[in-house]
Amino acid sequence: MKRTLLLLALAAAAGAEDHPWSVVDAVLKRAGRGNSDGSWTVVLPRDDVVVKTGLGMDTPWELGLNSFATFHGDAPEYSIVVGDTCMLAHEVQPAIDALRAGGLEIVALHNHMLTDEPRLFFMHFQGKGRAVDLAKAVRAAWDELGKPAPAPAPLRKDGAPEVDWKRVGGILEVAGASPREGFCKFTRPRHRLQGRAIDDRPIGAGMGKACWAAFYACPCGLTKVMGDTCVVREELQGAIDALRKGGLHVTGIHNHWLGTTPEVMFLHFEGEGDAQARAHAVRAAWKVLRK
Repeated sequence: MKRTLLLLALAAAAGAEDHPWSVVDAVLKRAGRGNSDGSWTVVLPRDDVVVKTGLGMDTPWELGLNSFATFHGDAPEYSIVVGDTCMLAHEVQPAIDALRAGGLEIVALHNHMLTDEPRLFFMHFQGKGRAVDLAKAVRAAWDELGKPAPAPAPLRKDGAPEVDWKRVGGILEVAGASPREGFCKFTRPRHRLQGRAIDDRPIGAGMGKACWAAFYACPCGLTKVMGDTCVVREELQGAIDALRKGGLHVTGIHNHWLGTTPEVMFLHFEGEGDAQARAHAVRAAWKVLRK
């Protein structure tokens, strides 16, 4: 009996090694499964985090708290990958950086629940190329999961910084609204981006087809910036890269309308620090936008 079980186990292992997607499993260090359409999915459960709802209910990972990567194509020389990564807040930016360094596209960033504690975020991605290279990029992002959160730097009470709002506007090449109580908002309409959506009607800047960045000079001595960047698909990855290079956090990627032509998406961001330095980071992302 033991000999039979051993032979079956060896046969199964040999079969797994001969599977065309075994290279993916080897890189991700997890056994995948085949799907009826010929694709191959590897799942990473988020079973290292105890998640509860606002009512105090347990939320097991089987309810969808997991990362996955699904590969399809002529493995291993060429394939596509689509997937999702389940992250705690402090893991979002490192995972984005890892996927982008591996040449994968970030597709969406959002939440799946409203009252989860701790908060979880989900980032969808896609890419194409050699299966092993795609798997390495996914693995690099998944390696960021489970790392401890860095200790937050204590806020000082240095008083609100004196911000030269005219200078900030000059960096952004946009005139700001009249500043009040340490707050100033800068908006860049995308008039030349021709977009159509509902009932094939044009979408104007007044309907939200614009970029904006709002700054607040905090009494803690830092300046907070939050904003949104209106992009078409071919601009999205470059804008993400520019924001991250400038030290800003990507906080959301989604659409505001359905059926737009061209496909229009919105990239939300935030950051703290020196107002002019943060303005340069925003401007770098806006420079990516096509004329």
